[in-house]
Parts: sequence; structure tokens; C-alpha cells
Amino acid sequence: MLHYYKLFWLNAFNIHGRSRRKEFWYPILATIIITMLGNLLITVLPIPELITVIVSSIFNIATFIASISVTSRRFHDLNMTMIFPTITYALTFILNILYSLFKDSVTSTSMTVLYAVLLIICLFLNLAILIMACGDGHKAPNKYGKSPKYV
Repeated sequence: MLHYYKLFWLNAFNIHGRSRRKEFWYPILATIIITMLGNLLITVLPIPELITVIVSSIFNIATFIASISVTSRRFHDLNMTMIFPTITYALTFILNILYSLFKDSVTSTSMTVLYAVLLIICLFLNLAILIMACGDGHKAPNKYGKSPKYV
């Protein structure tokens, strides 16, 4: 698992080529574990809020960028373009920005409804990505390269 998590970070800005399921799923699992441990530390230790906000923001942004890359490569392994993951991640990013900007000040019902609709759309799109990422990669070489599973 550590090998694939290391690959996740080494290829954080690489959107070319193909990634196996292991290269996609192990980093997701590792990120979930790290996030849970971080949340536990924040709860147990008296860490100043500014430090937790800075560290978690840097980790979240870096993980978000690396996730776009690995998801694009995973879709390449499925012989698909990276358009669907890019649109999904862009909408998710916009949703997170809206939440950060308006979480304390939203009193408008129309903004709440708009946010809820965007949230549901993002959830379905991300779920679709996760389901598609479960598929076995294209066995033959494709325009994105040779299959990493059969090399």
C-alpha cells in the first residue's frame, strides 16, 4: 500500500499514461486513514486552530490535485478521456469554495436550495467516478499507453 501511496505523490502532476486500480484505491484508503488520524489528533491535542486550518488546507489542496491526476490516469486505463473526472472535480471545487465563502452567512432559501442541488449533483458524479474506477482496465494498448497490469 505504501508503494502505491508513494506513486500517488510522485505522479501528483502527471495526467499522462495509465493507472491500475491499486494506484487509485490504495491512495484513497491511505488518505481516509490519514484524515481520520488527523481529526483524532485535532480532537485530543490542544493544537491551535490556525495551525490545523493551515495544515489541513495544504493537505486537502495537495490531495485534491493528486486525485485529479490519478483519476485521469485511471480513466485512461479504462480507455476513457479525462473530461468526465475534470468536470466532476471542477464542480466539486466550486462547491467547496461556495461552502467556505457562505457557510456562516447563508440565510437565503434560494442559495440553500442551489447549494443542495449542487451537492447532490457532485455526490452522484463522484459516485459514478468511483463505480467506473472499479472496472478492469483496457487489456490492450490504447492511445494512453500500454496496460500497466500486463507490462
